[in-house]
Amino acid sequence: MGMFDEIVIPKSYLRGILDKKDESLFNTYHKFQTKDIEPVFGGGLELYKLYRGYLRKQVGNEPGAQSKNIKWEKTDLTKEVSMYDTFTTKDGNECWFEFEFVFVNGKLDSKRLVDKNTVSKADTEAVEVMWDIEQNIFNEYRKKLSYRFWTKVERFCQKLSVMAHKKHSIPYDIRKTAYKTSGRLEKDPKCLDMYVDS
Repeated sequence: MGMFDEIVIPKSYLRGILDKKDESLFNTYHKFQTKDIEPVFGGGLELYKLYRGYLRKQVGNEPGAQSKNIKWEKTDLTKEVSMYDTFTTKDGNECWFEFEFVFVNGKLDSKRLVDKNTVSKADTEAVEVMWDIEQNIFNEYRKKLSYRFWTKVERFCQKLSVMAHKKHSIPYDIRKTAYKTSGRLEKDPKCLDMYVDS
């Protein structure tokens, strides 16, 4: 699904915030993506689930472990957690849903639908046709000599700009000495992190 944590929400927790038609689009145990949990508990790419009103985190499992051997532990999270998913329905429609669940000491406190958008298959196909027409016109223009010439000039100038930046950038060792002497390095040990590769 991506580089973020995932959270499994039973469909029963979506009742009352979705109409029956929208509710039917979701799996019994639907997996959403979230960016909101990882900064609190660390790690990233973790799996959580809402079970019996509490948010639980999957712990200590080897990849491919049998579902009966998966261990879950309650969290004590107190936070608003946004979760979302994009999927295609059986009819070919593209759907986007975003929810916000509020947890207090790991227990679900409130929930709400934040955003919902459905694009029909016909609308998606119409946009693709428009895109193809536009790209054909753009590609004809891109064949012109002047377009190709100025594209090469732009690339050359970008290379010069990168080279010039490297030539006048303050070297890491000098920056480290300055930060150490001023006391910044002691107050903020991570202040040099963004300059490691420069």
